[in-house]
Amino acid sequence: AAQTEESLKQKQAEVARMMKQSQDAIAQASELVVVLSPSHASMVLDALDYLADYPYGCVEQTMSRFLPTVITAGTLQTLGIEKPELTKELPLMVAKGLQRLYNFQQTDGGWGWWKNDKSNAYTTAYVLSGLAMARTADFQVSENVLKRGIAAAWGHVNASETDPSTKMYLMYALSVAGEKVSGRVGEPGIELDNYGLALQALILKKNGEEDSARVALGQLLKNVSEGGATAFWKGSEKRGWLGHSVEITAQAMRAMVALDPENPLLLKVINWLVQSRRGNYWASTKQTAMVVFAMTDYLNLTGEMDLDMNLSMELNGKEVISERITKENWQKFQGTRTFKADEFHHGENQITFRKTGNGNPVYSVYLKYFANEEFFEASKGGITIDRTYHRVTWDGKKRILEELPEGVTVRSGEEIEVTCRIKGDRTYEYLMLEVPMPSGFEAVREQRGRGWRWAWWYAHKEFRDEKVEVAMTNLYQNHDNVIKYTMRAERPGSYSVLPAVVFDMYYPQIGGNSREF
Repeated sequence: AAQTEESLKQKQAEVARMMKQSQDAIAQASELVVVLSPSHASMVLDALDYLADYPYGCVEQTMSRFLPTVITAGTLQTLGIEKPELTKELPLMVAKGLQRLYNFQQTDGGWGWWKNDKSNAYTTAYVLSGLAMARTADFQVSENVLKRGIAAAWGHVNASETDPSTKMYLMYALSVAGEKVSGRVGEPGIELDNYGLALQALILKKNGEEDSARVALGQLLKNVSEGGATAFWKGSEKRGWLGHSVEITAQAMRAMVALDPENPLLLKVINWLVQSRRGNYWASTKQTAMVVFAMTDYLNLTGEMDLDMNLSMELNGKEVISERITKENWQKFQGTRTFKADEFHHGENQITFRKTGNGNPVYSVYLKYFANEEFFEASKGGITIDRTYHRVTWDGKKRILEELPEGVTVRSGEEIEVTCRIKGDRTYEYLMLEVPMPSGFEAVREQRGRGWRWAWWYAHKEFRDEKVEVAMTNLYQNHDNVIKYTMRAERPGSYSVLPAVVFDMYYPQIGGNSREF
């Protein structure tokens, strides 16, 4: 018993020491970001900034940047909100987005995730609906591109393997493009998921079938998860984009605004979406675009622009924002504040918002912290990455690879082949791999023709100054998923290269990393 008690004390002491180390590490390398927006309209404009600055450019992200800009521009005009810089840049932004989407169109008229992907139902529906909405907003859209997109969407609808909710997404896109669709899938009794029900309600509403639309909305409302001041619809990672809780909830909100705007549940849905915000964006570009879409529907309905309030924010009793906000000056309000660790008390802290007057401000608060380790080990389980380095030498025309151990010295001018082997415990979709470049090295850009070794199982590869990025539409279980490229040693020094990281573009919590080197 005495030994057990002593052992327990040692364990408790060890746990306490580890917790203190963890707290100290977070305190040294953390910051708290607070985003305070005076209205839902300003929240939408904040999200546009995120979409405009997003560093990747696949078909979905091009669409997610292009579509909200078009929609929001129309909303600003409807509400009488002046945004001169957006109005000035809009034609060029739309023209660039359209041209990029035209270039990504596949031979069957549809779209995939990247230019080198086959056309798929999700992306085809998304792009087709976006192009049709741009045309409705009086932007010049190629009729030939639209015609081919419509044909591709009908092809996906008629494909036997397309599931009911995906077919509903395609039919919604066709409806927006002016095609006559029924709003019903297959035989009676076929069940739609929540995403499909929301789109079905919107299609039936557009067709003038109000009673049937309300039946679909009623089924959708039965599935809501409600608690306190919030309400949302649960998703499933297995459903990809159509299974994300944020996206489902945004589409359900659109159906409610169209069919039942007086329902008290609507404000709870908006509350949940506001609380799900991560600064000025939601989980990904696609989810951010869908929330912007839903919020603009709501703003078109409510206006919500009669602002006249005093708004303040305090951190531990110290005032950091205090302004009067009106409908004339709300766009100039800067509500983002970043607090460093040394601005906090050790232990409990308090952020206080105060509002008097007329308005409906919204806020989000989130903590960013960074691991402060000497050496990063590889993650285990889920998705794993094994990254190795080989020195490249030549014996006549024969290329020789010599694997490099930790701490090796190479000379300026030598070429090093980087190999990343990625394995998944199941099949994953829509992943991005980022492989940091050691300082002092430069990537050797691959050229088509001589030495071209693209494996083609992935969709896209980009070389940047500080890293190489690889987009993977599918990562198949039990496949040998290998990425290779070459870099050249240039500037002398002693370098440590951070882990390679892979993450799901639409569920960022899914991913893994290699070890440091």
